[in-house]
Amino acid sequence: MKIIYITNMRMPTEKAHGIQIMKMCEAFVKNRAEVELIVAKRFNRLLKSIDPFIYYDVNRSFQIKKIFSLDLIPWEKVMGSLGSWIQAFSFYFLASFYLLFKKADLIYSRDSFSLYLLSFFKSNFVMKFILFQRIFSYIKEFLKKLIRSLLSLKS
Repeated sequence: MKIIYITNMRMPTEKAHGIQIMKMCEAFVKNRAEVELIVAKRFNRLLKSIDPFIYYDVNRSFQIKKIFSLDLIPWEKVMGSLGSWIQAFSFYFLASFYLLFKKADLIYSRDSFSLYLLSFFKSNFVMKFILFQRIFSYIKEFLKKLIRSLLSLKS
């Protein structure tokens, strides 16, 4: 089984979700899946030259693909939240384009917007919803009709 895990994040990251994502990919591989992790190519001064597999102590058993995004987040003081929106949209758009040409049994994601764009072209989704997240609730309702499986967590 081929699983593509898509998430808009820096890899590696100093935030807690980084280890969760890497360990999840490792667990998929241990259960005989072929995994490709797709992340945003973003500025990361702290962890720029660090190998994520070494940083998180994870077996090098899956691919990590970094997709270009217009990373304007470092200029947040000047641009406000607009920089975050531009970064996110550019990543989701280019990642969706990349995935148009990829074969996968499942596309797994932690965020609804990436799957929303993909839903126009693909239908093999598994999504992890975090219930305290209120943003894009209308997109989540739309995706609930399309996705194959739903993993929901309460805070």
